[in-house]
Amino acid sequence: MPRKRPWLELYGIAPELGIRVKLYSRGSGRWERAAGEDSKFGMTTSQLLNTLDILKSHNLLENLKMLHFHLGSQITQIKRIKNAIKEAARVFAKATRLAPSLDTLNVGGGLGVDYDGSRSSSISSANYTLQEYANNVVYTIKEICDSEGVEHPLIVTESGRVIAAHHSILILPVLKEVGSNNGVEDVEVSDDDPDPLKELYEIAATIDAKNCREYFRDAMEMREDLLNLFDLGYCELEQRAKGETLFSRICEKAFALIDSPKEMPDEYGILLKRLASRYVCNFSVFQSLPDAWALEQLFPIMPIHRLNERPTRYGTIADITCDSDGVIERFVHPYEKKEFLELHPSGGGPYLLGVFLVGAYQDVIGDYHNLFGMVDEVVVRLKGKDSFEIEKVSFGDDVREVIESIHYDADDLTDRFFKSIPAELDDDIASAIRDAWRTAVDGYTYLATRSPRAGTAGRQDRVRKRR
Repeated sequence: MPRKRPWLELYGIAPELGIRVKLYSRGSGRWERAAGEDSKFGMTTSQLLNTLDILKSHNLLENLKMLHFHLGSQITQIKRIKNAIKEAARVFAKATRLAPSLDTLNVGGGLGVDYDGSRSSSISSANYTLQEYANNVVYTIKEICDSEGVEHPLIVTESGRVIAAHHSILILPVLKEVGSNNGVEDVEVSDDDPDPLKELYEIAATIDAKNCREYFRDAMEMREDLLNLFDLGYCELEQRAKGETLFSRICEKAFALIDSPKEMPDEYGILLKRLASRYVCNFSVFQSLPDAWALEQLFPIMPIHRLNERPTRYGTIADITCDSDGVIERFVHPYEKKEFLELHPSGGGPYLLGVFLVGAYQDVIGDYHNLFGMVDEVVVRLKGKDSFEIEKVSFGDDVREVIESIHYDADDLTDRFFKSIPAELDDDIASAIRDAWRTAVDGYTYLATRSPRAGTAGRQDRVRKRR
């Protein structure tokens, strides 16, 4: 620490100081390593004592007001929190004897959000309530301070996740439902078709509740035999297509015949995976739900309309990036691993899904993978229980902005593209190509129709969040 104190000499004031300490106690969940003796931040006990000596030598000890620690994010177990509070309160109480000006204990963040609804110590939940957390923090600090004979401190918390998570919802427009059935309705077989195909045809016609399990296993074997014949060159494309259609039909019938997953536990999982649809949505996992990709974080997801209709489909979610990781294949469930979401058939109008509890970190750590930018945002303010108002609309990135964010000149690219248009093209066609290019460059990075000027106009007053 420098001997001179220019802030004191120039302004006649000295800063109030706080010290972050490193505890031996550790959190729980994904960010367990954020605390403990190997954590990145915080002073050890010897470093704390050395710092107090330095402050004292510079007549700044009385400026030390706060002791701070941080246990990590999304702490799943209340027991870990209690252990850390005990240790931190003891450090605080002992330190006040050396630095009597200490009056504040900052217990950091870590208060968990119950993403999966289980109220358990699972990685996506927390086995305590907000009230339990507050009770344990206050009581434990009071108990330790009373036993040490020191004044109770001012308690400060920094639990950002639990404050921010609930404020934001991501709306996913479904673009298309992609199912396993190839759409061929009628399949006929002949004497010339391979025997496995004939067997599949017979199973599809005769499967019922009594023989369901046996026939489904036979169907899986026949499908494998048919694929082997194809690999050896003894089966044509048309015959393979018939086999795929028949097997899909058998799966649909078998699934409908099962009253409970317990009846055919192994087969049920196979059927569910086979029959599940892929719902392609107009978003990027990497931009809007980065924790779902990077950390396998679970977020509650459900349709936000057609709620008076019973879902009849099982599905997973895919984004529109060209990355195979751009999918969501794990969903919240209070008791078990869930690989599919109950959904409605898409088509015949807009179908929207809501992703909830995404207000913590998702919009600020999202990246521009595949050059998909930030999404449009709507700020909605509640007015009582039954009313709301739209306070602000902020347009997401347009293509021009994303191009220029990676240091390309959109106008230069436009000029070069226009010069590449063949001169022999009809003038009307060439003009249409140029108009389409301009519309795309000034338009949304996602598959949506909106005025090209919406993004440009919004650029003037929107709050930018670029890192």
